Amino acid sequence: MSGEILHGKVLRAVNGGYGLLQIDGQTVFARNALKGEEVTVAVKSKRKGVLFGEAVSVETRHAHRRDAPCAVAGRCGGCHYQAADPVAQQEAKKEAFEELLGRAHIDLPVSRWNSGEEFGWRTRVELHGARFDEGFTLGFFEERSHRVVPASGCLQVSGRMRALIDLVVRSLSAGGVKAGSVEIAESFTGPSLVLVASEPALTSVLRRHSHELGLSGLALKTSKNEAATIYGDALVENTVGGVVLRHNVMSFFQANRFVTAGLLEAVMKAAALEPDPRIVDLFCGVGLFSVPLAMKGRDVTAIEWSPVAFDDLGRNAKANAVKIERLPLSVGTALATGLHLKGATTIIDPPRRGLDPLELDAIAAGRPGRIIYVSCDPATLVRDILRFATFGYKAVSLEAFDMFPTTFHIESLAILERA
Repeated sequence: MSGEILHGKVLRAVNGGYGLLQIDGQTVFARNALKGEEVTVAVKSKRKGVLFGEAVSVETRHAHRRDAPCAVAGRCGGCHYQAADPVAQQEAKKEAFEELLGRAHIDLPVSRWNSGEEFGWRTRVELHGARFDEGFTLGFFEERSHRVVPASGCLQVSGRMRALIDLVVRSLSAGGVKAGSVEIAESFTGPSLVLVASEPALTSVLRRHSHELGLSGLALKTSKNEAATIYGDALVENTVGGVVLRHNVMSFFQANRFVTAGLLEAVMKAAALEPDPRIVDLFCGVGLFSVPLAMKGRDVTAIEWSPVAFDDLGRNAKANAVKIERLPLSVGTALATGLHLKGATTIIDPPRRGLDPLELDAIAAGRPGRIIYVSCDPATLVRDILRFATFGYKAVSLEAFDMFPTTFHIESLAILERA
């Protein structure tokens, strides 16, 4: 099984960054395999009757295949489409998305594909530490392993962040650090550059190099997943669609500096089509959608369970001089305690898992006028569209946002209305 060598032609792209092959009646999912290519696949595993592997040689190349720009693309688990240029990436991602929709019998085309720069888009990284060449390195895990691949040359991040990673690695190596991890976040275009370390040993060393690192803030991650400031400011400031938003380094915020404004614009446009002024923003985070909508005069109720993000939401509402009804609750608790949705435009931006069935059922039972569903996983979006349909809600439009270039991940925006 593992180690078996197969030869075949890639039929199409499927979700997860794979190319689909059928070889002697066997379904094969292969990495590094683009539609139409003749490839040799080394099998690595079998799950639920499907063989998984990697194309180790390409006999007939896709017209838009290229040599991967990143030297560690074949080892790092972060970029699944580095060997595909932007044209081939969009082709593969769109085909995989449409295959999911088709398999679910959802007749809904991707009406628009929004994208930005291929490299330098990522403004937040989590890097794991490991011993390396008798020193220390920071990097990403290889796919399905805990082996660390050094991140110093990562093309997803900006030149400023790559330079910082190099300096941090050198400082920690010189300081004798052997373990730990860091999270780094920077502004889309502004001066914020904040590092959060997992261990006091790391902050102790990095504090001694503050003049070299150029950080706007250094913090220590606490047992409550919060950031205890060591020096500077642990807040990151971004301007999106002309709105200034500040958030704690530990709060979730969209990571793509080039595409986030387009996503906000699409949400604002979708919300403007509904005559009811009420907006209910579930999973609202620090206010990316709530604050701009309130600035347009909408009556906004925002739900956020994270204490850190909830504080950020309040700070951003105050800084932008808007009133928002803020509820520090999980979505499930808010719905169970009488959150009023009837007739309101309801924004849903859940984590990758999508909606819990009980959450979805409660939202649908509340009879919102329009649902704006922002998703970071096409598979869970398709699943949830099907369940909403059982309550009489139909997806009427779908846009894709390539928030994660060179990976298989896609952000999307679906609008659902009562049929």
